[in-house]
Amino acid sequence: MMNLVNKQIKSMENSEISKRQGAVYMNILEWLLIFRLKKEVHTRMDDYIKRLLDDFPRYWRTTDIASSSAANNLFDKGIGKKLDNAKSKQFHTTVAKALCVAKRGRPDILPTVSVLTT
Repeated sequence: MMNLVNKQIKSMENSEISKRQGAVYMNILEWLLIFRLKKEVHTRMDDYIKRLLDDFPRYWRTTDIASSSAANNLFDKGIGKKLDNAKSKQFHTTVAKALCVAKRGRPDILPTVSVLTT
């Protein structure tokens, strides 16, 4: 079984594989997967999240803090206009990346991201 997994890992494009400290580290599109000998898989998304935030145009200050990822008015209908094509594409890309983060590493943001996907 491990031979099949190793073959699959080696065949993946856009990945960097290294071995150190008894584990296999695989970096796929800035998403780090760590395979340990104890048949455990750990995931790190630090670089993925940093790039997600860096790629999105900021309209807030770095000192802005939210006590929750979901505001009280999360399910209220918005009053804004439709986004133009460029902003719509950027929004869609960012929300899709955030959905990946929410499902794999940050379940606390899933309610908010779910609303943004609708």
